[in-house]
Amino acid sequence: MRTNNLDKVILAMMALTIVACSALSRVASTLAPITTTPTTIIPTKITPTSLPTDVSTEISRVDAGSGDILIVNSFSYDDEWGGFHVVGEIQNLSNSPCASIELSIEIKDAEGNSLLKDENGNSVKQEKFFPLLYTLAAGEYSPFSYYYDTANGIPDTYNVAITGFLGVEVSRVKLVVENVQMVDDNAGSIYISGEIVNQSDQWAHINGFAGAVRDSNNQVVSADWSGAYATELAPSDDPGGYDRTPFIATIPDPGVDYSDWEIYIDAIADDAPEIYSLSIELTNHYFDEYDSFHIIGTVTNNSSEYLSILLIAGLYDANSVVLDADNEFLAMVVSPGAVVPFDISNFSNVNSNPEEANRIDAFKVQIDTYSTYSSVGDEVSLKSLDASVTKDGSSWSFTGTVTNTSDQNLSSETVVVVIYDGSGQIAATDYTYISPEGGVIPQGDVNSYNLYIDLDPQVDTSSFTFQVFIQGDVQ
Repeated sequence: MRTNNLDKVILAMMALTIVACSALSRVASTLAPITTTPTTIIPTKITPTSLPTDVSTEISRVDAGSGDILIVNSFSYDDEWGGFHVVGEIQNLSNSPCASIELSIEIKDAEGNSLLKDENGNSVKQEKFFPLLYTLAAGEYSPFSYYYDTANGIPDTYNVAITGFLGVEVSRVKLVVENVQMVDDNAGSIYISGEIVNQSDQWAHINGFAGAVRDSNNQVVSADWSGAYATELAPSDDPGGYDRTPFIATIPDPGVDYSDWEIYIDAIADDAPEIYSLSIELTNHYFDEYDSFHIIGTVTNNSSEYLSILLIAGLYDANSVVLDADNEFLAMVVSPGAVVPFDISNFSNVNSNPEEANRIDAFKVQIDTYSTYSSVGDEVSLKSLDASVTKDGSSWSFTGTVTNTSDQNLSSETVVVVIYDGSGQIAATDYTYISPEGGVIPQGDVNSYNLYIDLDPQVDTSSFTFQVFIQGDVQ
C-alpha cells in the first residue's frame, strides 16, 4: 500500500527497538516530544529547475495490463551520468493478494533494434525485472524502476508489460507515516524522511519499502527502494517507543518538475521477535571538519548470547519532523557482557546540506530486533602491539599490524579504534576490515591496517587517548 502528502492514506502493514534519545546542546536543551498521535504531514515541497536539454522527451511508451495487475503509468528520463531510467507504478486490481510480480521491458533504438543484451553480450528482445515491492494486497500499488546504460546505445522507444505473478495469502496491519519532509539536494538526489508508526495491536514486520515522487498529473516520475528503517515494530503505544521507526528514502532526481512524494510499504502481522537484553548509552555527538554529523555511543550485551546487532538512528527538528536516518551494524559480534562502541554518521541529507544540519534538535538510536540475531560463527580476540597515531588537527590516522596468534585459520579480522577523552568517556570510534585476497588468514600470518577518524574540531584533544580492539572470524 502507499501513502502521500495529499490523501494521508493509512497503510495496512507491521515491527521493535531499544531506544536511546538525546537533545543537542548546540541547538536545544530538551528533546522534542514525539507523540504517538498521527500528525499532519507537511512535506517541504521543492520545485526542481526546468527540464534539462539532455533529457529525452521523445521516448514513446506502451502500457500493458495483465489479468488483474495493471500498469498505471510509466515514465522515462535520462540522468546526467548516462543512465536511462524507466519508472512507473502498478496496481493489484484483483480481490486477493499477489506476489513475485514479474515485469518485462523492451528498449529499442531508432531503427527498431533491441538494445538489451544478456550476460554473455548477446542481443535479446526483452529483459525481466520486478517491482520494488514483493507483495501487493488487493488494491495496493507498487512503483517499479529499470536502469539502462546508454553507453550501449541510445533508446528511442520502450515497452513495459506484466508477464506473471503468484497468488498468496497476507495479513496486513495498520501503519501510518508521520513527520515527513521532502528535500532536493540539488546534486541528483531527493530525500523523503519521516516515521513509520504501527497503529495495530500486533507486531509488524516490514518486508519491503520504497519511495517515489509524482508530477502535477499524479504520475510517478522517479522511484527507488534505497533507505534506512527498522524492519520490526512493536504494537501501538509501546511504552519504549518501539512502535515507530525513523526512515529515509533516497530517490534519483528525474530532472523534471515534481510536487508530491509517495511512500510504499509491504508489511505483515508477525509474532513477537526474540528480545535480547541490550542497553544503549550515548556518549558524544559532533560535526566533524567536513560537516558530517556523528552519534557516538555503546551497546552492552546483557544476554547470554553472542549477537550481531543492527542500530537505527533518526535526526529530528524542533517539531519532530525527521530530517535524516541511518542504520549501522556494530563492527563486532558482541559477546555476553561485552560493551561495543559505535559511530553512526552516514546521514545523506544532513551531511550535504548545512541548512538541514542547522535544524537538528534531537536524535534517537534504536535497535532493529529483526536484524539483531544470535551469531553462529566463532570469533577470537587478537592484539595490535605496534599501533600508532598521526594527528593532523582533528583528523587522526591509525596504523599498525595484526598477527593471527590464535590456533585457527581466520577469514577476516575487524580492527576497532576507540578514542577516549580526558575523563575516560568515548569521544570517537571507527573500524576497518582486513580481508586477504585468498580469503584465508593462516595461523601466525601478519597483516597491516590503516584507519582514519575525524574528531570534533571544536574540542581540545590534548588529553585524548586511544585503544585498539581486534576480532578475528574463524574460518
